[in-house]
Amino acid sequence: STPTNTHCAGALGASRLKAKMKIAHLLSTVVSAATAPLSADSASSTWTELKAACAGSGTIALSASFDSTDYDGLITLGNSQVVTIVGNGAVLDANLKGQFFSVGAGAFLTMDSITLQNGQATFSWGGAIVNRGNLTISHASFISNQSPNGMGGAIYAVGGLVLQDSS
Repeated sequence: STPTNTHCAGALGASRLKAKMKIAHLLSTVVSAATAPLSADSASSTWTELKAACAGSGTIALSASFDSTDYDGLITLGNSQVVTIVGNGAVLDANLKGQFFSVGAGAFLTMDSITLQNGQATFSWGGAIVNRGNLTISHASFISNQSPNGMGGAIYAVGGLVLQDSS
């Protein structure tokens, strides 16, 4: 038989219900993940180790005595990378040599208990972080980060951004 407006409306209603159920499931998954304790896939105590660990996806725990004297440039997260950095109070210092992170479209970066200081955008925006993806930061401090063009001294975000208990 030929579909009528009633059939289409019924199918559309069923599609909406399925979509709402998927959204509810995703939200419960996100809430469960957010409240679960974090376990590290790797540990880093230097910039070189952190940069290497950020080449893939996973959870990285920083040493509280993190040493960033070997800072050698921006860490770029690409499409579909999911990285969580548990700072443990670590201080990352770029010594005005560049930015810390670039979060690309489709990438996810979550950071907790970390300080980012003396980041400097050289020819782009965001002294510490430029975000085109999804960025969540909690319990963080941003100190003396600079952007010479005045756009985003600490963070320049055109993607999703959540800041909690940070300054």
